[in-house]
This record gives sequence, C-alpha cells and structure tokens, in this order.
Amino acid sequence: MKLSKTTIDILKNFASINPSIQFKAGNQIRTKAAAGDQFGQVVVEESFPTDFAIYDLPRLLSTLSLFEDPELEFQPDLLVIKNGSTQIKYRYSDPSIIREVAANYDKDIVLK
Repeated sequence: MKLSKTTIDILKNFASINPSIQFKAGNQIRTKAAAGDQFGQVVVEESFPTDFAIYDLPRLLSTLSLFEDPELEFQPDLLVIKNGSTQIKYRYSDPSIIREVAANYDKDIVLK
C-alpha cells in the first residue's frame, strides 16, 4: 500500500495535535489532543488493513520521507517500509499507551 501526498499531509497535521495515534482498520483516521481540546477526524482514500498504534507519528513520517516512493506492508507486529531493495522495519506501539479519541471509535466527533 502507498500513502497519498494528501494523507501524508493530513498525518503531519494530526501529529501537531497528538504525536501518538491509534489507527483502526478502514479508511478513517482520528486523533485527539492530550488536553482534549483539539480533535481531528478524516476519511482518506487508503484503507488500512489492520489496527495498529504509532507512538511517535512525527518519527514515522520522517522515516517515510527517507524513501522516494515508499511501499507499506502491514505485518502483525510491525510496518515494513520499502522502496526497491531498501526496507525498514518499524515496530508498532502497544495500543494501551496511546490515548484513544473516544471510548467508541465508531462514533463521529460532533461539535456543538
């Protein structure tokens, strides 16, 4: 799977809200600031095949920038980032240390 420039730009924005993120299988990404005063929710063109957590999203984005056209392979415990014969294995974080957006991820964020 490849991430579009739009999705990478969204992830950069989300990293400014909270550097840790929990991805759920599907095409929706959410984040919430630790203080609870900022939220982000978006539907992207890519569909993530599995749930996974990233503790340091800016570091992952920096790692992705090392590749000209990175291909992502989602394995049970890690993300393989590759381009040609070069690859990096990036371990997922334990989801229990990532602050989730809401108790029920399937509910949309409603602003009043």
